[in-house]
Amino acid sequence: MRHDHSIATLCGLFGVSPSGFYDWDRRRASPGPRAVADVALAGQIAAITYLSTAEGWLYRAGVMDLHSRRIVGWAMSPTIDSALVLSALSMAALHRSRPPGLVFHSDRGVHYAGANFRAALTAAGLTASMSRRGNRYDNDAMESFWSTLKLELVYRQEFQTHQKARVMISGFIEDFYNRHRRHTSLGGLSPAIFETKNN
Repeated sequence: MRHDHSIATLCGLFGVSPSGFYDWDRRRASPGPRAVADVALAGQIAAITYLSTAEGWLYRAGVMDLHSRRIVGWAMSPTIDSALVLSALSMAALHRSRPPGLVFHSDRGVHYAGANFRAALTAAGLTASMSRRGNRYDNDAMESFWSTLKLELVYRQEFQTHQKARVMISGFIEDFYNRHRRHTSLGGLSPAIFETKNN
């Protein structure tokens, strides 16, 4: 449209001033430090669901086997860094074989795009796959797990220490979610029973 009509005409039609349009266009083309920081932070928050304890924030990362919905790797840390997601990936690698062509899907969080994590995927023989920008549906299964964890454990507890949170979350994952919680996507079976019946 900008090639067919003048900026002044288009701004008049949309009820904005030409100076306001040019200011917006400049910010979009060259965002300031605050805007860049906000985008990076949003990526971190989207990548690592987190919880509050009396000792401060505890950040979590997890890896799900999409076939069985089993959580095969997880990690928790008081800091957001590449070590957190690498720990979850390492745990998953210990629990699962890695057939050729295995894909590791994640959202667009900065930690999943970092050189350290990409190198770890390559070393493990995994192919990286990320959601398209603004599309969270590819990662729905993992987001559903984090929501379940919040609703069925986190919102019902007050965690005094990081250690207490780690113990309770690990127990929830391994003793309840993986072994006993039924999934409609698995025909009403738990991940562990589904794997037993299908392996």
